[in-house]
Amino acid sequence: MFSESLVLDDTPATSTLEKPCFSLQSHHEIRLNPLTLNSQIIKNIKASTWRFSPEENLVDENVLKKLASLLTKQIQRLYLNFAGGREITNRGISHLSHHLRRLTHLQHLTLNFSGCRRISNTSWHNIAQSLKGLVSLQNLIIDFSGCRRFTDLGLQNISKNLKNLISLKQLTLNFSACKEIADSGLYHLNQGLKSLKSLQSLNLCFSGCRKITDAGLDIIGHVLKEFSALQSMTFGFQGCCLITNIGIEYFAHDLPASLKNVNLDFSGCRKIDDLGLLSLTGALKGCSLIRAKLDFSSCKQITSKGLYFVSQALKELVSLRQLNLNFLKCLKINDPGLDHIAEGLKYLVKLQTLNLNFQSCKQITPIGFKNISKVFNELPSLRNLSLNFAECYRDIQISLQFLGQALKTLSSLENLGLNFARCRRLYDPGFHKLKQGLEGLSSLKGLSLNFSGCNEMTTYGIENIRKGLKDLTNLQNISLNFSRCYKNILNSFRDIIKGLASSEIISLNLSACEHIQDESLMDICEGLKEHSKSLQRLSLDFSWCWRITDKGLNILSQTIKELACLRKVNINFDQCDRLTKKGAQSFKENLKKHGSLRIIKLHFENVVL
Repeated sequence: MFSESLVLDDTPATSTLEKPCFSLQSHHEIRLNPLTLNSQIIKNIKASTWRFSPEENLVDENVLKKLASLLTKQIQRLYLNFAGGREITNRGISHLSHHLRRLTHLQHLTLNFSGCRRISNTSWHNIAQSLKGLVSLQNLIIDFSGCRRFTDLGLQNISKNLKNLISLKQLTLNFSACKEIADSGLYHLNQGLKSLKSLQSLNLCFSGCRKITDAGLDIIGHVLKEFSALQSMTFGFQGCCLITNIGIEYFAHDLPASLKNVNLDFSGCRKIDDLGLLSLTGALKGCSLIRAKLDFSSCKQITSKGLYFVSQALKELVSLRQLNLNFLKCLKINDPGLDHIAEGLKYLVKLQTLNLNFQSCKQITPIGFKNISKVFNELPSLRNLSLNFAECYRDIQISLQFLGQALKTLSSLENLGLNFARCRRLYDPGFHKLKQGLEGLSSLKGLSLNFSGCNEMTTYGIENIRKGLKDLTNLQNISLNFSRCYKNILNSFRDIIKGLASSEIISLNLSACEHIQDESLMDICEGLKEHSKSLQRLSLDFSWCWRITDKGLNILSQTIKELACLRKVNINFDQCDRLTKKGAQSFKENLKKHGSLRIIKLHFENVVL
């Protein structure tokens, strides 16, 4: 069995994958990997932007030493990706840090150490010391996620040297899954942040740092009010289960009025309830927000009353252009909650993007869905709409009818995402109304439909979707998920794909559809051929489709050969146990010969040897 991801960067697909090559994107930018560092040509290139990214985690102490020696003072933007570097040690980081501190003209620095588990606080001290002299730095991004040896001491070292970055305007630090970080670490960070008076964007992620408590949020809340120029703020506290309503109140006590963009993730903080929402939304009223994203998924104590507080804030945030609300698995939310949200949305006449996630909120009925759908025609600027009501079982076909009626009023919509996965009471009549709604979306460029596990759906439902899509001449990106739909609904898929406009991106998920066989692949391939001059990205998921054989693989590889513009494929045949290793290897080799393919991701778990 194997699962491969082949990146054929800017070399032809027929080239040997191990061939060292670098990409000079322009006179100002160079892209490197570990195999290119010995090239003599690099030493003579004076690019202002350098990007380094490893292949298959080939970074070790020697690679870091060589890379560090190439860094020159004229570099203004540096992007170093060491994610997953299992061989990176303190000695390698020492070499890098020594040369970083000399880049006095550096304006942007990105360091990705995600998953580098062998690095200890000694290295974080060296990295911190290298920041001290970068007085021209305006944008700093460091990813420590998954570095389990990163502790409060590491945060103390970093924060000490942040004080010197007086020109810094954007700061992003990711500490997700650094499980040793606690409130004392936030105190140290606070001391460093205080000096960054010019900061316009602050992004901090502490997801999975379960030692953080309300006291930690109090510390952050105190420093936020110091940033009079702050326009964008992102905080991630996913899974920080010690945070309560009191912490939210501390955090939101004095938010900067200058904020335009807020992204807050408290998902999985199960002690937060409606009072937490009251504190947060009350504080947001004082900001002139343009974009807002609030994630309280799995905060199971939140009820519809909490959504009332959200709606009251929306009534005052009339400048909002993007809104994303996530209440997945907030099981106490019911129809009145959706009514509250609908009432607040009426005031957002400038809103261009709306994402609502109420997955698994099983108390919601078609009545609530009707009210939320009716408000769409009162949003004249709406261009992007995403609705997730997966696993909401109550008469979902009636909800689909209401949605179809609402879509008729959204002729300017450009992107639409609908997720009704595992809504087991979704029958064919609902698709007829959906068809009528889709037909009027003449400006639609992107569409995502997820009906995974909707077992009552038949060919009639699929046929209605086909009819709804056939006249959408601007559609460029389509994603269809009908996995685990056990009835034989395959006959219409060829016509769906064939009838689409010249699409650039197609994603089709038919995993665990037991009726799929080689002939089904042939039909789908016939549809794909219609996009031979436009299709650039293709994703196909046939995992657990056990009837597929090597014959089907051959049909698909021949079709992909005809897709002249294709640059990226992601194909999944996991658990297709009638496939052979020979067939899978032949399929892979055929794709590597494709003239334009650059990225190939293949999955063949459980292939018979």
